[in-house]
Amino acid sequence: MTEEKTRRMVTGIVVAVTTLIVTLLIILVSQIVTVSVQNNRMDELDAENARLEQLLEGDKTSLEYYQSLEAQKDLALQYGFIQSNK
Repeated sequence: MTEEKTRRMVTGIVVAVTTLIVTLLIILVSQIVTVSVQNNRMDELDAENARLEQLLEGDKTSLEYYQSLEAQKDLALQYGFIQSNK
């Protein structure tokens, strides 16, 4: 009887350890996939951020131009507020 109890106990321990190892492997794979997805998303956001910074820089250049007297004169001529001196 003690031999049968020992076998049952060993079998139970092996099943518990196997279940634990499988569970930990599933969690590990899940975490690796999650990290990979997050890294890809961060790369996409970095690229989008760089694109928007370039767009913003271009808008700053446009803003500086339109705030200059030369641009104001060009716009006034374009919309007929002043006449050109030909």
